[in-house]
Amino acid sequence: MARTLIPLLIILFLCCCYASVVEASKKASRKYMKYKDATLPVEVRIQDLLKRMTLAEKIGQMAQVERENMTAHIVKKYKIGKLLMPLNTYLHVHASAALIDPHKSLWRREGALRTRLGIPLIYGIDAVHGHNYADPELVKRIGAATTLEVRATGMRYAFAPCIALDSLAKGVATIMASYSSVNGVKMHANYNLLTRYLKHKLGFKAFIIFDYPGIDKITYPEHKNYTYSLQASILAGIDMVMIPYNYTEFINGVTNLVKKGVIPMSRIDDAVTRILRVKFTMGLFENPLGNYKLAHKVGCKTIEWQGLGGNNLTSGTTILKAIESTVDKTTQVVYKEKPDENFVKKNNFSHAMVVVGEVPYAETRGDNQNLTLPAPRPETIKNICGLVKCVVIVVSGHPLVIERYLESIAALVAAWLPRK
Repeated sequence: MARTLIPLLIILFLCCCYASVVEASKKASRKYMKYKDATLPVEVRIQDLLKRMTLAEKIGQMAQVERENMTAHIVKKYKIGKLLMPLNTYLHVHASAALIDPHKSLWRREGALRTRLGIPLIYGIDAVHGHNYADPELVKRIGAATTLEVRATGMRYAFAPCIALDSLAKGVATIMASYSSVNGVKMHANYNLLTRYLKHKLGFKAFIIFDYPGIDKITYPEHKNYTYSLQASILAGIDMVMIPYNYTEFINGVTNLVKKGVIPMSRIDDAVTRILRVKFTMGLFENPLGNYKLAHKVGCKTIEWQGLGGNNLTSGTTILKAIESTVDKTTQVVYKEKPDENFVKKNNFSHAMVVVGEVPYAETRGDNQNLTLPAPRPETIKNICGLVKCVVIVVSGHPLVIERYLESIAALVAAWLPRK
């Protein structure tokens, strides 16, 4: 009896040991995930993470939501991939990184990092929105100041550089110009051509994102057929959609389109691969939170995204100063803002330079339905050029209709808004 019992106990012991080894091996396997190993190549980490992700986790990565609509719970529940600092929040002279940090850290720590896979958020801002520089040295200085302030607040993403028409093929310019079309099918084809050009001919490895609620504008009226807008844009190659407000509509819409086979999983995987590549390359998996050692640097002299009006806001030469320093010393330069006919008649001027134009702006705030000079500029041209030989300098952000003034002026200069 004892002889039989001893081998049995040995077998049971060995079985228990084997089970423990297997369980320990499983735990070790679960603990070690290739995508968390910073020593591995980025592409290896991407593929390892991608195969672990559910459809919901993938679609969540394709969503960028405005910060004002977010809580840590929402970020965690919907696996949101990116947050945007809202347009009405900017880093002014008296801004403080401390005002932004608690919220960002909350979303990152309690939201994204507590999801099943712990995929970190990208946090972005339009820090250089609307700026366009001609002087390379000025680009470096302003870029350095902007970079410093963005990093000081823990942000890792700014919407720059943008794709400019003069840096692309002429065919792409035609494609982008036709975006104003209200024909959804035509726009779908245009997006397809543009994204194909960006991703393949230019070798883009970063993800392509819609700007603000731009996806709504694919159909007319806006948002009339949101399901089609999702289908057209994502199939055309848009990887991430900026959803300032209704993120559930986007997530549910894309999920349904994938489940119905309208959008193939290969397209979703392609988009998420690009997004993850950026996150891995940025080092977000190793350092998901910001480094706020530079917080005291916030408050450098910068210009708001819509620009500012007034004198002595930036370094440079005004048009008036340029004229005064250029003309002969015997020439008297008289400056008058909004002169009337009486002023012109009384002074008996030999020549006049009339400077008219638009106020600074970016994007929709500069929209002009009839492309005419805003009042009282036309009246100023009439008051002066009807009485004295004049040169008109038009300072604007886009072309304006000026044909009606040509007969009364001697010369015209299109100066464009100053590049800050």
